[in-house]
Amino acid sequence: MKTARMLCLALAGLTFAGIAQAEKGASSGRIHFVGQIVEGGCGVTAAREGLEIACYRSGEHRVQQVALTASADTPLMRSVGTVSHRTLPGDPQLQEVVIQYL
Repeated sequence: MKTARMLCLALAGLTFAGIAQAEKGASSGRIHFVGQIVEGGCGVTAAREGLEIACYRSGEHRVQQVALTASADTPLMRSVGTVSHRTLPGDPQLQEVVIQYL
């Protein structure tokens, strides 16, 4: 009986030691990133006639005017993405604009 207790205590001690080691191992190490740092999104300013979209790409600031009267999606400069919009139901003065980055 005494041997069984000692064996159980020894196994419990080893279990807790293993958990402690796992915790320590999880908090150290190296992470390797592969790829490139991408540029941020574009800045958007609303105007009465549409949108002014300013993007910083490849070391250059570019500005594009987007009219909200067109019904089709409008491509953004340098194939950054597209701008689409729709009039919200019940209020022809309100529009939803979606800028989708590619």
